[in-house]
Amino acid sequence: MDYKFLDKVVDQIISETRINYRIDLLSFPFRNVYKEWVPFDFIQQLLQSVMVSFKKHCREVYSLNEEESDYVWGEYVMNIRHLTIHSDKRSFKRKNNG
Repeated sequence: MDYKFLDKVVDQIISETRINYRIDLLSFPFRNVYKEWVPFDFIQQLLQSVMVSFKKHCREVYSLNEEESDYVWGEYVMNIRHLTIHSDKRSFKRKNNG
C-alpha cells in the first residue's frame, strides 16, 4: 500500500468534511452531498452507519481497494473524533485569545 497517497486521501476527505464548531454539527462529503448535518453527540453511532457510503466514495473517487479503504476509514474516524472531541478546548481558546 502507498501510505503516503492514502494519507493524502484522508487529508482531502477531512478537508471536505464540514465542521461547525459554533453549533457542534458536522456534514460528510460522501453522504447526501452536505445536505445532512449531524450533532457531535451522535458521531459514534453515525460513523458506523456511514462506513458503506465512505467506502463507496473511496472506490469511486480515489479507486481504492477494500484494504486501502479500511486504512483510510480508520485514519478518518480517528481524526474526526479528535476534531470533535476537542472542540470545547478549541472554543475555549478562541474565546480567551480573541
